[in-house]
Amino acid sequence: MKMWRVILVITGLASGIILGLAYGWLIDPVKFVDTNPSSLRIDYQTDVVVMVATIYTHELDTQAAIDRLSLLGTSNIGGLLEDSLNYAKEMHFTSQDIEYVIILNEAITNTNGEGGDQQ
Repeated sequence: MKMWRVILVITGLASGIILGLAYGWLIDPVKFVDTNPSSLRIDYQTDVVVMVATIYTHELDTQAAIDRLSLLGTSNIGGLLEDSLNYAKEMHFTSQDIEYVIILNEAITNTNGEGGDQQ
């Protein structure tokens, strides 16, 4: 009787796995679609901004930083930097990350006069 239960459990598990895989792969597979990076949540956008700011502190190429930030799909780079800086402070990012974003924001502001609408 005990062996019968073990066989039943193993058969049930195997059937569940096979049916689940068949459903996921054949009946209703995942459909990948291209999404705009501007649809990223603020935490992911802030991560991108911090990465771009870190690269900027090593390269000191303001135009390249603007081009990289433009990939997020926003025309208001200054607003993106401000929002990201506020989020980074709120979420207690490292002081170095915050400093890098501030440096980048100042560089873009000085390049464009006000740092607002840039493409």
